[in-house]
Amino acid sequence: AHHKLNNLHIIVDRNGLGILGATEELLMLEPIDEKFKSFGFDVKVVDGHNYDELRSAFASKPKVPNIVIANTIKGKGVSFMENEIKWHHKAPSTDEFNKAIKELSE
Repeated sequence: AHHKLNNLHIIVDRNGLGILGATEELLMLEPIDEKFKSFGFDVKVVDGHNYDELRSAFASKPKVPNIVIANTIKGKGVSFMENEIKWHHKAPSTDEFNKAIKELSE
């Protein structure tokens, strides 16, 4: 913020999970929006699955770096992937991939 990097846009994918578990159990991040604000960033918190909210968050032209905290659900739309930590590091099998594509297409 000190250097007025008004062309810097950062998205924080805030799904609450890390490779080893729930983020708040591993590392206290909250209140993450207030932490970024304390450094002078322009902070917007949105539903990361809502395209209108995301577009709106990037529509403004702040004079400081823009941080968008996108609250998301890991693996949203795929029944066996939603909120499952293992998908940080596991590749789906062919059957899992096909099932995921089918679920996302419905």
